[in-house]
Amino acid sequence: MKGHFNIPFVSAVLCACFVGLTSGCGATDSTLDVGTDAGDGLVTDAHPDAVADIGTNRDADVGADLDADIGTDRDADTGIDVDTDACLDDAMVEDGDGFAVDSGRTDVSGGDVLDIPDIRDAGDVADTTGLSPLSCHPCSVARDCDPDETPSGLECLAIRGDSGLDGSFCLQRCSEPGDCPEPYSCLAYGDSGDSYCMWNGGDGADCECGSAAVDSGARTVCTISNGFGECTGSRYCDADGLSACDAAIPGIETCNGIDDDCNGLTDEGVQSNYYLDSDADGFGNAAIQVVACQVPDGYSADDTDCDDTRKVVCPSCAEVCDTLDNDCDGIVDGGVRSCDIGCGLGFEFCQAGVWVDCNAPAPLDCVDYETCLPVPSCAIECPSAPSETLNGLDDDCDGETDEGTCVPDCGGSVCGDDGCGGSCGSCDGGHFCELGQCIDDCAGILCGPSPTLGFDCGSCWTGSACNEGHCQVEMMAVPAGVFQMGCDREIDINECMPHESPLHQVMLTKAYFVDRTEVTQSEYKRCVDAGVCTAPGDSYGLWSPETRPAFPVHGISWPQADVYCLWVGKRLPTEAEWEKAARGTDGRKYPWGNDDGTCAEAVRYYYDGYSTCGGGGPLPVCSKSPAGDSPYGLCDMAGNVAEWVADRYGENYYWENYFSGEPVIDPTGPSTGDGKVWRSGSWTRSYYDVRTTTRGHDDPEGSNWASYTGIRCAMDVE
Repeated sequence: MKGHFNIPFVSAVLCACFVGLTSGCGATDSTLDVGTDAGDGLVTDAHPDAVADIGTNRDADVGADLDADIGTDRDADTGIDVDTDACLDDAMVEDGDGFAVDSGRTDVSGGDVLDIPDIRDAGDVADTTGLSPLSCHPCSVARDCDPDETPSGLECLAIRGDSGLDGSFCLQRCSEPGDCPEPYSCLAYGDSGDSYCMWNGGDGADCECGSAAVDSGARTVCTISNGFGECTGSRYCDADGLSACDAAIPGIETCNGIDDDCNGLTDEGVQSNYYLDSDADGFGNAAIQVVACQVPDGYSADDTDCDDTRKVVCPSCAEVCDTLDNDCDGIVDGGVRSCDIGCGLGFEFCQAGVWVDCNAPAPLDCVDYETCLPVPSCAIECPSAPSETLNGLDDDCDGETDEGTCVPDCGGSVCGDDGCGGSCGSCDGGHFCELGQCIDDCAGILCGPSPTLGFDCGSCWTGSACNEGHCQVEMMAVPAGVFQMGCDREIDINECMPHESPLHQVMLTKAYFVDRTEVTQSEYKRCVDAGVCTAPGDSYGLWSPETRPAFPVHGISWPQADVYCLWVGKRLPTEAEWEKAARGTDGRKYPWGNDDGTCAEAVRYYYDGYSTCGGGGPLPVCSKSPAGDSPYGLCDMAGNVAEWVADRYGENYYWENYFSGEPVIDPTGPSTGDGKVWRSGSWTRSYYDVRTTTRGHDDPEGSNWASYTGIRCAMDVE
């Protein structure tokens, strides 16, 4: 840095001079003098003709006569040109700026020759500016800037600014530029706005820690501050410059015996008063206190205990009847509390440490007529004695047995009076007693209220509605119009049977109703009970209308089906009516759509290794609704049981009138033929045999398929 000459640089110059001396100076005044150390860090020249004394007391006392030209070589890469043509003592010329040039050369600012500072006995830096060499050195006290008590014009001033200096430094105050000699400038620095003589540039980077400051361990005071306070520390000169401030970081004051916020006080604001708690009840004696950061053992932060010798006396203690002011409210006993002597709450009063005068209700002394022993009772009055009965017991606990009783006689009665005012028994719900017998009021009734008791006899299953005690099947309307009948080979790929073809149009000119469900066993039984219908034939032992009322009837021949439908005022549907009700007008493969489905849609044979969807038989009607319903809301149009229709069977019947290109109008089947058609398939049939177009046939008596066949009726719309 311009204007600053330190020990390392002087050493370099001395070395250069020494090289010059050994190379070109042979006179006596050109030899290196070794002198004595006066204790000031420099040595005295041993030769009287020496121009300057140079030395240090750190390693050796050295004095020398230097006769050398030293200058700056702007053209060379080395930066320093040592001229050995002449000796220093032959060429020293002072121009008053503190630096000299070789004789024969011009000392011009900005020239090619480097000035050599005048060497004076003043520490590690010789200076002819008039300022002490300690200028800008870090300091802690004033003596650091004037160690030999010789007025130096320097003050140990605290500086804090934005450009690098932060601490106390040996500085000379100034007010205008002329107050500071070259190469110093009068610069304002720090928060105060004061000006000081400082190196040109004023960044303080080189003047903070010179080598002398490093060797002497110079230090300066520094501070670290934040919102909690300001702490003081030191910064030291070392080889890397001025160290970071070692002050503590101010923090919030805590209970630790340390001045955390550096305000000169320890643990202030975190100490509290604590009070002696002799009885360890959490409340202390206000008369005995200590000041501490934390609660000492045996003390409490609460000072409201009115008796610190008894644990049962404290502000939060419950008042008890013991002649003490337990809750410290100034009142001894005299309170009330609830009491209970067996039959409810009352109140009692504390007097002289004793609870008295409980007004709670007391139990009555009654008799347990089961054991004839006294028993306390909280009733308003004791129960009356029971009447004596003929049972060999003293029912009224009067010491006598069976006095004044008659002999009951129920005979074969299971209900009603026993002749002595007693009962022969009672009937279960839905039954009434008649002539000592329980009569089922729901006998023969499946739904709705019973006729005598109004007992709920049950509700109907899906697809049926209660009608005068029986579950009458609901009917769904199917509109008139054209639909596609027969197997569609584009949908039923490889599954169309010859008698299901061809796919053709059919026109039904009238709307009609079709039963939503297959006829149930309970409904068919009504026809049997009426003497009109006959019981089903072979139905695998599953005919049981009392236990299976909602299951479809099967094992039915075509004549039995025809008779039943006529008995209920209906008829069997034609094959065309049945197929439209099953598939609608979009030509679907199954009632629910075109996918083959699972057991969720139909009760059919669905091989899973050991069973069928129905578990070996049909299921109650509409058990797969609504997933398996047809477009018109009909249940079980695929599987469960097969269903008779009105038509005779004709294998090639679908081909009649097919080539006319016109829809077949209201077909009723061939006029001749012995067999009758059934549709739908049953629980024994696989998915391809429960399609909406599947046809089957049998003789009217059903010798082949009647065991799987049931009934579904239709009716014209009037």
